[in-house]
Amino acid sequence: MRKVSRSSNSVPKPGTRKGAHASGTRRCIACGKFGQKSEFLRIVKTPDGKTEPDPNGKTPGRGAYVCDTQECIGNAVKKGRISGSFKSAVPSELYEKLRNKE
Repeated sequence: MRKVSRSSNSVPKPGTRKGAHASGTRRCIACGKFGQKSEFLRIVKTPDGKTEPDPNGKTPGRGAYVCDTQECIGNAVKKGRISGSFKSAVPSELYEKLRNKE
């Protein structure tokens, strides 16, 4: 029987990461655009269950990123992408905060 060897590309080296975060990029939940973290508005679900905008990007919790434009924010709200990212209901107050941001 012949041994099948795995390609060195199929297994990442220890300590390396593949995917969107490998080079510090994030993806918008509304339009799918990739970009640097500073180009996006972060929305965070904190460990205690609150969902809120995170202007500094440092609040602990699960984050979702949306382009910092009214068009993408509107699409994320209209299509339910924020609640989909967190797999839970998002309070309507958050949507109002995001719509009135600018």
